[in-house]
Order: sequence, then structure tokens, then C-alpha cells
Amino acid sequence: MKTISIAEFETLVARNDWQREQDCEVLERLDRQVEEWNEENESFDLNDIPHVFGLASKTSTLDGIKITYTEGFNYDECYSDSLSTGTEGQDAIWSVESVTVVDEDCDELNAHELADYLDSDFSSINYSVLEIEQIIDVDEDSDMETFTLDIDTAPNVRFTGELVANAASSNNQAIGSGYNGQTGRWTELSLYKTKAENLSVIKLVALEGKMSVTVLAARSVKRWKRLKSFLAIAGYPKSCTLRLALMM
Repeated sequence: MKTISIAEFETLVARNDWQREQDCEVLERLDRQVEEWNEENESFDLNDIPHVFGLASKTSTLDGIKITYTEGFNYDECYSDSLSTGTEGQDAIWSVESVTVVDEDCDELNAHELADYLDSDFSSINYSVLEIEQIIDVDEDSDMETFTLDIDTAPNVRFTGELVANAASSNNQAIGSGYNGQTGRWTELSLYKTKAENLSVIKLVALEGKMSVTVLAARSVKRWKRLKSFLAIAGYPKSCTLRLALMM
């Protein structure tokens, strides 16, 4: 193992011919419970949200010298904004192999001390490889418009179709005939007709700045009259028999 000075180490890490490799390993999947408001029942439901824990590393090599950075990550499945990364609680964050770096007094510097001389190229990790945002393609090859619906804690849905109608239970302002009695909470409903002539109702519920999306579907346009009545009122009628699932 060769020994170099701090100045030599600084020159070494400044070179642009380092080879970089990264690895993202999922270690565990657990369900965490989250309270969400059920507007129909006017109560809070406990929902299980699949949560992922893992370990990511980035390795930089040059002339037989290897520098490795490691951090943890976790996220809710299908929700990229929930991604959290960091090194809290880790015993080893950096490792430097095949070289010893000494200061002016010939004292050896450890990997943690050497990290102060490294730029972000040695530690930045591209988490897009995890493909946290999943999309289900419902249909393809149509002249209709393509819609992508962002659904909380579930794969997003992409389909071709046309927006037929929409309605909202409140304008989120304490004025006007559309006011539902409470700001910060409202429901929006949108009706789409797909290429396969199925009808899908998209129910968006907003509560205190958080939004959840539910997809309700009918198998054919024969239910058009029922869905039209469904959209004509503000809210979600208990008599509606559509299931909370995509049935395309």
C-alpha cells in the first residue's frame, strides 16, 4: 500500500478519469399505518402503506485506489416524493482502500477525515434506478388524448381517452353556493371515456393540503346515465355501486 501526502491526495481526487459505479439494494419492505380521512363515512381509516428500506453505495476507482461512500434510503412505494436518504446511525460512511494519506506531521488520516477533500462526484447517487413511480398502461394506439393519473401510494395509471365531465363538492372558499362548510377539505370528480368505451371516475379528495386519488370504473357505456347522475351532485353517494378499483 502506497503512502501519499494530503497535497498528492488532493491532486489525485481532482482527476476526471475516475471510474464510478453505484448500487442500490433494497433490504426490507414493511407496511406503515397512516390515518386518512374517509369522506363517505366521515371518519379516519387506518391504511397500510408499503414502505421500503435500503442501502446505497457509490464506488470510485482509479489506479488501484478505491473510495466508497454508503448511505441509507427509504420511501413509500409508488410515491417518489417520500424518498429520504441519509447517513444517520451508520458506523461506516466512507472507506478508502489501497492508499494511506498522511498530514504534515506524518500522521495518518482516516476515511472520515479524507471525506472533507472529496466533492459530490464521490457521493451523489442517482435514485431514478429504483423506479419508485410506477405506471400501469391501460390501453394504447389511439387518436384520443393520453392521460397520466398520479395516484398516492399506488402505481400511476396511464390511458388514452377523453375527459367527459367533472364536478367538485366545494371551491375551498367560505363563500358561494359550492361551499361545503369546511375549508381545506373538498372532493373533485372527473369522468373519462377510454378507447375501449369504458367509463372511469377519478375521485380526488383533498384534506389539509394532502390529496388522495381513487379510481372508480364501470365496464361499459351502459352505465352512462348512472354515472351522469353521479357527477351531477357534489359528493359521493352511498348508493353508488362502483367498486374502488380499476376494472378496465
